Amino acid sequence: MVRVVVNYHGVMAELAGIRDEIIELPARLSLAQLRAELRPGNTEVFSRALESATVSVDGETVTENEEIQLSDFSVIDVRNFPRRRPRA
Repeated sequence: MVRVVVNYHGVMAELAGIRDEIIELPARLSLAQLRAELRPGNTEVFSRALESATVSVDGETVTENEEIQLSDFSVIDVRNFPRRRPRA
């Protein structure tokens, strides 16, 4: 297990009810496993927003099929950008 810093930005911070937290996580995990661990407030609305959120670890965006390697005090950023409407 490693201790990491999680920063919630914008809408995700509002839904989480916090801007940041320090939590313990396994040193290796998938994005799905990471999302399962990130449940501040544990609300359904937060959980749904988290499914489409952009997650980065130490500045690198994480993709769905990528294994995440964490170390002590890795920084995880969670953002949910508004979806853009297609141009007519």
